[in-house]
Amino acid sequence: MTPFILGTLLLVIPTRSSIVLGVDGLRRDIGNQNQAADGCKMIQTQRFVFAASGFTVGPHHNVHELAAILGREASGIIDAVGQFERRVVTEASASLQALRAQNAAAFNTLIQGRVLTAVFVGIDNDGVRLSERSYRSNDDTQITLDHERDLQAPFTGVPVRFFGEAATAVGNAEQRLRGATNPIEYATMALNLGVELRPDVVGPPFQIAVIGATATRWLPADSPCAREH
Repeated sequence: MTPFILGTLLLVIPTRSSIVLGVDGLRRDIGNQNQAADGCKMIQTQRFVFAASGFTVGPHHNVHELAAILGREASGIIDAVGQFERRVVTEASASLQALRAQNAAAFNTLIQGRVLTAVFVGIDNDGVRLSERSYRSNDDTQITLDHERDLQAPFTGVPVRFFGEAATAVGNAEQRLRGATNPIEYATMALNLGVELRPDVVGPPFQIAVIGATATRWLPADSPCAREH
């Protein structure tokens, strides 16, 4: 049986000319609360880097598999985001219906907040592009768009965003991150802060990607998530 997988902490850190993405390594089966450090919450595709938090896998949807397909087949990042939106609303809604039928308590907890956040960072003709989409289901199994952000470099003045179960806790303690001297250190400190504040939902290994106009750098450099999916 396909599990109901919940991703936990996702960071989006804009710099002037690049985007730094950070994710923790813990995924939870929300049907039975099992935890595992497996899989990749952030992947490299042919056309963009994709990361997600929230209800990422269910019996009718797998957002990373969908992103990998769109990375190969879409004409560009804008086309990929549009196709993703059309499919994920239908497919993730069907997974929510299955979750409600199997575990009403887990369903009721999940739909009280954002169900899913997906982030695409890629290169188009004008340079680095960031697209964020968050979806919500307030009182039933129908998913609707809750937040969107589409930006083009330069990203001067664009705020950092935290997504996932630990986002509120890390955001409320953001002052503890102000000693970071660069975006990678900031991402590392934020992920460690997530482990400290919400060890029930955040854990290693961490993955960080710096997406610039000419190259994408992964930390760790030998991350299996960095291979093209």
